[in-house]
Amino acid sequence: MALSSILPPALQQTRPVQVLERLHARNRLPHAMLLHGESMPSLVELAQALAGEILGTKAARAEAHPDCFVLRPARRGRQIRIVDDKGKASPNTMRWMLQQLMQSSSAGGCKVGIIYEADRLNRSAENAFLKTLEEPPRETHLLLVTTRPYELLPTTRSRCFHFRLPLAERPLQHEGWRQWIADYQRWLEKAREVAGDAGARADVIMLTYGLISRFSGLLDEIVGEAWKEEKEGISEEWSDEEIEAQEVGLKRGMRVRLWQEIELATRDRVLTSTFSRATAQGLAQAVETLEEMDFLTSVFNLNDEVALEQYFLRSLRIWAMAQH
Repeated sequence: MALSSILPPALQQTRPVQVLERLHARNRLPHAMLLHGESMPSLVELAQALAGEILGTKAARAEAHPDCFVLRPARRGRQIRIVDDKGKASPNTMRWMLQQLMQSSSAGGCKVGIIYEADRLNRSAENAFLKTLEEPPRETHLLLVTTRPYELLPTTRSRCFHFRLPLAERPLQHEGWRQWIADYQRWLEKAREVAGDAGARADVIMLTYGLISRFSGLLDEIVGEAWKEEKEGISEEWSDEEIEAQEVGLKRGMRVRLWQEIELATRDRVLTSTFSRATAQGLAQAVETLEEMDFLTSVFNLNDEVALEQYFLRSLRIWAMAQH
């Protein structure tokens, strides 16, 4: 069965899928493949379909195959570690995967190792993986899946064939979030119009704190709905730690997605209005501030409301300066 035939239409026509399909048909798939792009669900779907093709099973059953070995971030720290807390090579640790890959195939065919969110490998685990990446056991294919490839070591990236899916996440269709974005864009228009008007500026600040207070509630609501749907597909074999890590990861991923949508909404509104050099500079500064806040919430767990407050207040200064 052709790889593209088991993927949704949005993935079938992408160049990486077409290349992988041809390589698989010629029995020339690389031993180490880095699957990356902006849409984690699409990357997971591709990894499972590709693993299924390699192992001769359905995509939905690929991870249950005796020759498929999977690593995911675990625990609240969401790390992929070399060993467990007791120093043992327990399942879902790098040393466990390496040991399994060195064994003979259970079904007499190929073996597949999948590392989801490979950017969450801690340095010990990633360093331990390098030799296997360079010289994998025979009939073994390694799939590294990530939306942040440049957080991997250069030596890891250099030992993989790269396949970038050119698909972005579709805008969230949550009604409350779409209304938040519309209100934010109206806020943005007001913020750009009130320079020097103290009364109007006070009104904008009031709107600011209304948007901030709604954000956290919307994030929790969106994550709750997404987690309810995702739990239905979780295998009974997952440990409590893996399930907890998956839920934490879902929330972090959704937070990043909301920040990205704020950035897109900012660009969209500013670029469709009267444009000037000062406006371009203001947009660049606003986007830089958004990226900084996204980084602080994702990496240093800065409180969402604090980050948003910093963004909005800095934006007021940025757009006031852009009017002069």
